[in-house]
Amino acid sequence: MLRRTFLLGAGASLLCPVPQVLADVLPDVPAADSLSAATCAATGARRPDAARLRLVLGVRLALGKPYVWGAEGPAAFDCSGLIRWLYASVGLRLPRTACEQGSIGLRVRDRLLLGDVLLFRSQRSPSGWHNGMYLQGRIFVHAAGRDRGVILSLLGTRRLRHLVSVRRYLA
Repeated sequence: MLRRTFLLGAGASLLCPVPQVLADVLPDVPAADSLSAATCAATGARRPDAARLRLVLGVRLALGKPYVWGAEGPAAFDCSGLIRWLYASVGLRLPRTACEQGSIGLRVRDRLLLGDVLLFRSQRSPSGWHNGMYLQGRIFVHAAGRDRGVILSLLGTRRLRHLVSVRRYLA
């Protein structure tokens, strides 16, 4: 069995409301519906670069949207469609499938950063692959399936067993 070690940072509780989790990721980011270019430019130094800010704002817009196989948003998503849609917001055109997305970018072998794409082996997915985007504190966003849609999940021991690769598209 392949052994993987990732430094995930401090743990975070999923018992808090979704806006609080995202506020913890980027505490100085206003609600997505009130965001303008001027607000982006004026956001404080505590935030990541503008691309990571846009990724988190995209997460805010996507949360709760339904899962539809093959959907690329913005009304519905599948797992790789969500990742592709999020990265399109920062000007990166990614391949369509989770497997293809897992074959590009820089391979991450140690510390996870906001925006890193997690690639999992999945027996439930018709393609055999699933992916999501890491936020912080063991929390990632993904289009989880028909019954749950786009949600935040905890990257726990069970999920880590199925983690095949982590890819970074933003330097």
